[in-house]
Amino acid sequence: MESNSSVLAGLYLLPATSIGVTSTLAHPSSLLYHRFFAASFSVTHSDVPCSSSSKGEVKAVMKMTRNRGFTLIELMVTLSVVAVLLSAGVPSFSVMIKNNRLVTENYALRTVLGAARSEAQTQRATVIVCRSANALDCSTGDWGAGYMAFVDLDGDDQLDADEQVLQSRVQNTQGIAIRYSQAGDVLRFNSKGTALGSNGTFTFCDDRGDSEARGIIVSALGALRAAMASEEEDSTHIVQDHTGNDVSCS
Repeated sequence: MESNSSVLAGLYLLPATSIGVTSTLAHPSSLLYHRFFAASFSVTHSDVPCSSSSKGEVKAVMKMTRNRGFTLIELMVTLSVVAVLLSAGVPSFSVMIKNNRLVTENYALRTVLGAARSEAQTQRATVIVCRSANALDCSTGDWGAGYMAFVDLDGDDQLDADEQVLQSRVQNTQGIAIRYSQAGDVLRFNSKGTALGSNGTFTFCDDRGDSEARGIIVSALGALRAAMASEEEDSTHIVQDHTGNDVSCS
């Protein structure tokens, strides 16, 4: 019976002329039309999907898709990965910042020293570079507070009213200490540009201590060079001062 119904359903879907019936078959008022119509829908309801049911399923799937978020496990795994990346990246970034600060302060002081020596040769006069926190007078202590270079006409190692300030730098070095090896904290360039008697080593330190210190060496001839660590096999890898000893941040 089920196979006959399927055949009749197929015949119903064909045009009336293609199955050899008269036009009265296709007329809605004919008996054969109603029989074919009834036969075409004799298939059970379970064989043909209901359109309203299909729409309901699609809506349910769409709703589930819209409402789906992170589970607690997924969130914990994501946070763990972020924590690992931060723990690996933040220390390296902090080291890079500290190194850049040391290099910046090193180059800033080296620029002032080079200009002071050049000016001493140009003006045929003594030029003093000293520690100064206010760019008005020389003082002792941490050069990180600031320093200045001026032409010392009377040779008293102090800035007078009639003497010219060449360069000055008053600053906060943000945790960087700058020390000079000379007890008086004064560097003198004479008219020939030499620093005989006041040459020494500038040491730049931060909270990492001697191992990461930087330095500028001023020779007796007034030449400037970067302090370097010894290349010997048993070296401490700490930069050395003008006397060949490791610099100290203590």
